[in-house]
Amino acid sequence: VVVALEATSPAAVPTMVKAAGILTVLGGPESHAAVVARGAGVAAIASVQGLRITSGSITIDGSTVMVGTQLTVDGSRGHLRAAPT
Repeated sequence: VVVALEATSPAAVPTMVKAAGILTVLGGPESHAAVVARGAGVAAIASVQGLRITSGSITIDGSTVMVGTQLTVDGSRGHLRAAPT
């Protein structure tokens, strides 16, 4: 499961450490999301430019990914890829 959040908070930590990946709209390399992700060994991209989150999808720069789509999160390079449909 990849968790997409506007920003993270301490209340989100239990979900974050169980996730396979984390995406946030706000943050950066020293943000709460990035620090928790590194500590838990979870791939994360903090401060995804153009990320919009709805209940059934995420949209990044006009490309929409529906819930249930397989994603690859490369936190080292800041790359997010959706599996071809």
